[in-house]
Amino acid sequence: MLYPVTHFVCEMLPEQMRESTRTELFFDDLEKLPSMEVSRICEWLTEKVDGFSSKTRAEPKEAEEQVACLLCQTCSLCLISLMLHA
Repeated sequence: MLYPVTHFVCEMLPEQMRESTRTELFFDDLEKLPSMEVSRICEWLTEKVDGFSSKTRAEPKEAEEQVACLLCQTCSLCLISLMLHA
């Protein structure tokens, strides 16, 4: 998923100014990019993650129950917290 980002960083920054390679992203290199380019990367990643999560997302009720069971079996505060943060 990050390959297009690493490729983009490598194209934008000269080799002597970056640590990233085509296969490995160093997040410090993102600070060297113009803020507009970092925003574009964030938007692209958000779209990809949202698309992936919508394909793999369980039914909302099932997901709440699964997470609630993992947090604790009997605590109703967990369910309330999940509903407030959903």
